[in-house]
Amino acid sequence: MSKLKEDSIGEIIMLENCSRKVLATSLVLVMCLAGATIMYSDDSDADGSFTITDTTGKIFEYSSASDKVVAFGYSATLTVAQSGQVAKLYAVDKYGKEALTDYGYTFSGVDVATCSSSNADSIYTQLVQAKEAGAISLDDTIILTTYSANIQPGGLRDRLETAGFTHVLFYGTMVDYDAVVDCVRGICLACGGTDLGIPMENTKNTVIQRLTENGNPKTDAIFIWYTPSSGWGYGNTGSISVALMNQAGANNIAYNSDSAAAVVYDKSTIQTLLGLCKDAVIFLDSGYIRSYGGSVESFVDEVMGGDYGDHKIVVVERTWNNYDAEAADGLWAMASVLHSDLFDGEVTVYTGGKNDSDNSLLIYGCIVAAIIIVGVVALIFVRSRH
Repeated sequence: MSKLKEDSIGEIIMLENCSRKVLATSLVLVMCLAGATIMYSDDSDADGSFTITDTTGKIFEYSSASDKVVAFGYSATLTVAQSGQVAKLYAVDKYGKEALTDYGYTFSGVDVATCSSSNADSIYTQLVQAKEAGAISLDDTIILTTYSANIQPGGLRDRLETAGFTHVLFYGTMVDYDAVVDCVRGICLACGGTDLGIPMENTKNTVIQRLTENGNPKTDAIFIWYTPSSGWGYGNTGSISVALMNQAGANNIAYNSDSAAAVVYDKSTIQTLLGLCKDAVIFLDSGYIRSYGGSVESFVDEVMGGDYGDHKIVVVERTWNNYDAEAADGLWAMASVLHSDLFDGEVTVYTGGKNDSDNSLLIYGCIVAAIIIVGVVALIFVRSRH
């Protein structure tokens, strides 16, 4: 889980609470971590066979879990590893390798190029050669992600299936939290790992229950995205971060029913929306910081004219905005910021320091420290008289 802090222009105030999520999910996590391999499928059979449906709606039949997995992308690779099956990873791309390094997994497999139209030929050739050499089988799982050209007619998936591969899954755009859970469970099932979807569902159910019991309150919020080529954009619908926001009880101030675009690039509209909704929570995609050298401060300077106003800013972690089990952490973190009276979480929140209630713990801490100091001085004074 992420750590709740209040950063008032450079000063971070630590708010460390015992998360109710831990209490709610501990029994489930113990089951998973104890080594129970819990399979998920709506169509599993007594003989161990099952089916998986990817985000294109394509159904894949399995007689059993794959012995080897080729994974493209950070989160797909991380999901395989966190399900306990890192040893089954035959090949990963640079993003998958980055995930394994970030989380301390040992990987001695094969490198494969990242998916793109320019790399499709080399990927196809490498995997076919691996099959011919007996390193992987036609029934092993290949997980393609994000790059939609992979699934176009004549694209990489078509070519691999023509070569005989039977389980070439694709995970792309997801518009709600349940789709993320299904993706994670499908990957876990394909590789025979523990079902990471169980604690994800538990988190969602706890959030829904608490919001429902309190009248389903909504808090204004916006998801903001950046790329060098397109500039600043805002999340309309059809993205994981927006799905997490909605599930966590946000009123997405950027939603436009007339537009189907997941992200709309228009800096001036962002500024207008923030001006109209003066205390909206801002969820800033971490790619701006991680990949492009930005910071919360530079975002405030460039988009908000250097003034935080009454806005709270939260950096959306890479794993929150992706199809892995840590999307549940993102859901809980967002709920904790949007409805701090209902959820105890640990999240880093950047503010302009104008909300006195946000700084209450610092004030209490100063009072306690003052009391301790006075007590020590008094004790020294009393002892000095004897």
